[in-house]
Amino acid sequence: MPLDEMTETAKLVVRNVESVIDGKHGAVRTALTVLLAGGHLLVEEIVRRIVAATRVPVGSPKRG
Repeated sequence: MPLDEMTETAKLVVRNVESVIDGKHGAVRTALTVLLAGGHLLVEEIVRRIVAATRVPVGSPKRG
């Protein structure tokens, strides 16, 4: 893929992600860079939300 086409595609991806994740432009660009470079990415905010959503209150039956 030519560089100018890749650049436009990356900008489109950033715009689409930012339509869901507001106010995190730097984080979105960094995440895209890491993923395009074949790296691994841990998004702590999402992990915290998953943990909070799946936490079982004390005294209630266990899930699953």
